[in-house]
Amino acid sequence: MWGRFIPYFEFIVYDFSLESDAEIFGDEKLQAYLHMIKTIREPNMDELIKNVAHIWYMLELDTTEYFKTLLIYLLNERKNISLEGLVKHLNAEGREVAMSTAEQLWMEGREEGREKGRVEGREEAAHHTAKRLLALNMDIEKIALATALPIEDVKRIASEIK
Repeated sequence: MWGRFIPYFEFIVYDFSLESDAEIFGDEKLQAYLHMIKTIREPNMDELIKNVAHIWYMLELDTTEYFKTLLIYLLNERKNISLEGLVKHLNAEGREVAMSTAEQLWMEGREEGREKGRVEGREEAAHHTAKRLLALNMDIEKIALATALPIEDVKRIASEIK
């Protein structure tokens, strides 16, 4: 019955790492993307950096946003890439794009860390408040309501105190 509502998809997996640059066809964005896919797992960091620089030179100047997207993908996928090594192989505009992209990711990471710290701080404060209310012999359900902690957490805290 459900077969008529579920589309049939067929996927073909193709290994571009075996293709030469001359064998990859399409506009510059497609070539850049396929080149990135081809080299993303390059174990030699110097070769990887040279390939990313090559992608920058493959793209036309009005495609800096596309290059930034590829860089974000690369920097998220390969945590150990040397940004300093990369910028040595780029021209001034390429260096600016790479550094602003890295800075953007760094700022997003900092904000993510701050938010995580705020959440952990609120949780710690709620646990501390629950401990004080338990010491005053307040009812577990009321403590859960007052601290917004699950009842199970308040019960666990109570068992740790005893």
